[in-house]
Amino acid sequence: PSWFNDGTQTRHWTLPPATVCVWPYEVMYGDDVRSGGRFDYDRRLAKAREFFKAIQPDKSLIFYYANYSNPFSEEESKRYVLVGLSRVKAIGGELFYEGCSDDVKEKYGGGFVWQRAITSHYPDQGLRLPYHVYRDRPDVLERIALFPENPRLCKYATRHFKDDDALGLVEGFLRVVRELQDLGDTTEDWSDRAHWLEELISELWRHRGLLPGMPAVLNVLSFQDAILFFKAKALEENELEARDSLFALVEGKTDNVSGMKTDATKIKSVRRQWKLRTKQEQKLLRDVLPRFSLRHDQILKILDEGRARNGITATLNAIADNPYILSEQYQGDDPDDFIPWGTIDRGMIPSPELGSNDLADVDDGRRFRALLVDALQREKAHVFVPADTIITAVNRRLAVLPEWKRFTFNERFLSADEELIREAVEIREEDKRIYLYLREVFEDERLLEERLRFLIGGPDIQLQTPVTDGVWDGFLYDAQSILARKAPEEYRAAVRKQVEACQQVFVRPLSVIAGEAGTGKTTVIRALIKAIKRGHGVGSSVIALAPTGKRDD
Repeated sequence: PSWFNDGTQTRHWTLPPATVCVWPYEVMYGDDVRSGGRFDYDRRLAKAREFFKAIQPDKSLIFYYANYSNPFSEEESKRYVLVGLSRVKAIGGELFYEGCSDDVKEKYGGGFVWQRAITSHYPDQGLRLPYHVYRDRPDVLERIALFPENPRLCKYATRHFKDDDALGLVEGFLRVVRELQDLGDTTEDWSDRAHWLEELISELWRHRGLLPGMPAVLNVLSFQDAILFFKAKALEENELEARDSLFALVEGKTDNVSGMKTDATKIKSVRRQWKLRTKQEQKLLRDVLPRFSLRHDQILKILDEGRARNGITATLNAIADNPYILSEQYQGDDPDDFIPWGTIDRGMIPSPELGSNDLADVDDGRRFRALLVDALQREKAHVFVPADTIITAVNRRLAVLPEWKRFTFNERFLSADEELIREAVEIREEDKRIYLYLREVFEDERLLEERLRFLIGGPDIQLQTPVTDGVWDGFLYDAQSILARKAPEEYRAAVRKQVEACQQVFVRPLSVIAGEAGTGKTTVIRALIKAIKRGHGVGSSVIALAPTGKRDD
């Protein structure tokens, strides 16, 4: 860096095979690494060390992705694309620039380099998707391209995420591997890779456990002291027992939990907070939300009385009865803050190896509806989609899940679960074919239809001051126009037509002005804006919009 140029030397280091260099940019710009309005490099280095310490050789996984500047990303739809994954083999040492002055070392945490090497076990453990082989085969690329269900996982160059998120990504990789097997691709031994991914899914389920959301719930209850205790019990596969013991303590049914130190003052405070919760909130916190890998800020938004601000129109009782609603309705404070369908489905139908009861059957109507909603939300081109197209997308998604979660839906389920489905999805029949709308989109269309019909059928607008033909002529006629000089009669005739059009348009609540380029649309609109000031007064407000569209020929 330029501010190191006081004798500091360029730093070189050797990269082993299957190595990438990463740096946790997210933690480098947090408020907790600032001091007196400036970045504290000692704190930054401490945060980086904390980040890399969490990565465990021979245990942690590393997922590789390409940033927005990849061939699958478009200007209107920027997307990360996953490239591969592997098991971490080794973490490179901490690097410092050489020859730094004492001043630089003091200011910049010793002059540390913002990169550390992460070496993986690839090719023994891991895989790389062969996008490069199919650069000229868009039909194949469409089948094997893998995008993260939740883009926030790929933010800030590198970040840690939970076992539940990793499960979703690994399931996606397994889907692509199955596609490559069907294609007969030979760039890797895909049968071997599929077997590795299946074992990885089993491993991740054991690490995820049954109650991945319990630490976030404890955070919401301001019971942070219990989080480490719960995590330790989860590693011992005693998470259900730990949850029951902790809630018995919170609800005042017991005064201590075996193996956990308790502070009487803290317990009293937590119990008070619990009593301030409604019965519906208590049910969700105790029996429902611990099953899902949610952040504590998401839980707070779900429980908030103003949850409609985040898209949730359902009651807490409805959410308790059908947690899939969270994947259908939750909208966070930014586009990347949402609850994927997979996050809820993994909580509803966990691995049978964990020995717990399912909250839904594989053919559950609630599950089917949430899948329909998810597929419709992913549809970029249309809002009104043939049911068979959407159901095919749903079944394609389910087909690559572990065997205990697979199912094949058909259109008969639309009839069997019609009442439930219609709460979120409009079902229409046109020309003997069934189509699906998102309910909210359908209702928005009906609102627009109602308003447009009202405007079309409404009376003429009453003007404070009449706008005569002479006034319109003054607004529209341009004596400096080339046409006015070269073809005065034709130009006058064109202006008279424009005057007639303006007289008709100006008094109607809704009108459409159409015409090819150069026919005078802009001139007419300019005249209409001037006439608004004259007909309704100088203080009248005008909003001019210029919507654009694209057409594929």
